[in-house]
Amino acid sequence: MAEAEPEEPGPLPKGIYHDGSRWGEIGQKASICFGAYAVALAIAVGAWAGVFPAYQALVILVVAFILEIVAKFGVKFTKQNMHNVLTDDVGPMPILSATLLMPGLHPKASMPPFL
Repeated sequence: MAEAEPEEPGPLPKGIYHDGSRWGEIGQKASICFGAYAVALAIAVGAWAGVFPAYQALVILVVAFILEIVAKFGVKFTKQNMHNVLTDDVGPMPILSATLLMPGLHPKASMPPFL
């Protein structure tokens, strides 16, 4: 009696894919996200140098994180989509970065989220 061939596994859910493949799927939106991150980084360097307030750099960074999440996953509030968002590399970052937006933020405190 011949042994049965093992079954090929099905496709993995999008939440398990490598982050680079998700960047490839969003196409032209990746350029917009990259631009938002570049602007946030430039303003963070300016905040570190004392040219801009630190909160502006963090607000732009939070917006860039949210923009990337919307570009990758869209705006769907299903259980599976929320799971995919929160298990993504950038998923918890808007929440973590927003906690730094407190009164009296030191200008040098805006750099750790960028690093």
